[in-house]
Amino acid sequence: MLSIITKSEEETKKFAYEFAKKLNLEHLPIIIRLIGEVGSGKTTFTRGFLKFFNIENVRSPSFTIINEYNANNLKIYHIDFYRLKGSEFENLGIDEILMKKAIIIIEWPENVNLNFEKTIDIEFEILSENERRITIFF
Repeated sequence: MLSIITKSEEETKKFAYEFAKKLNLEHLPIIIRLIGEVGSGKTTFTRGFLKFFNIENVRSPSFTIINEYNANNLKIYHIDFYRLKGSEFENLGIDEILMKKAIIIIEWPENVNLNFEKTIDIEFEILSENERRITIFF
């Protein structure tokens, strides 16, 4: 477990960028579950994370549900289950995505019933208007 307090969106992005640097990409898929209330920094973290892979213009997938990015030969999926409940996700091909050699970032994973073998869970807690506690569980 690793816990840090960031004091701005830029610090959150920088922390995410550094976290992305340290991932071992030889063991794909990597499933990262982002857990926290609305406005806690999940999409901000994802923006910083994807910046490491030279991916800009990252939008929350709240309406599209799945955003797919290509970084050289690496696929990265950013999935948001905020609007989904129960089994509504079954027609999205999520099972197929979870089998790919990719990085899969999931916001609101608690809204669906998916069993993951191994994940990295990252919890976001709002401490004040600008401060966030980010805790990574490996």
